[in-house]
Amino acid sequence: MSLAEAAHHEDPHGINGTNTQYRASGAAYFCDRAINALGQVLKAIAFNDVAGRCTAVGEATEATTCLFLELDADLVEMPAREPGRSYEALLRSFVRINLHNDVVATGEAIGILGRLRDGMLRRDGAHLGGLPNAGLATPTSPIMRTL
Repeated sequence: MSLAEAAHHEDPHGINGTNTQYRASGAAYFCDRAINALGQVLKAIAFNDVAGRCTAVGEATEATTCLFLELDADLVEMPAREPGRSYEALLRSFVRINLHNDVVATGEAIGILGRLRDGMLRRDGAHLGGLPNAGLATPTSPIMRTL
């Protein structure tokens, strides 16, 4: 099953009452998938696990591609308000991460994805009368600070 199929299989839009943080935004789901994959990248770098790093970067790349296919740039607060630039910056980061074990680039990518996700959840919450906080790892959450 592809990542895109998994997102819809896991009911990101809350059709069956689950995953309510994704009820209005499948794009937020893909942000979280990419952020979680990048967390795995940090662990792999720490343990010098080249195969694990490559696999996790691949997962982050796939999730980011699905994200930008889902995105409606007119409705989302995005860095520089240009989705193409954000996507290009993320893909360049993934190359640096994979080739150079670049922890700084990993943190920057997590930050971009976190801002995108937070903007989408704010937008969706305002549009739908409030959504619960996703409660997932963010660049400033305790789990990300310890990685």
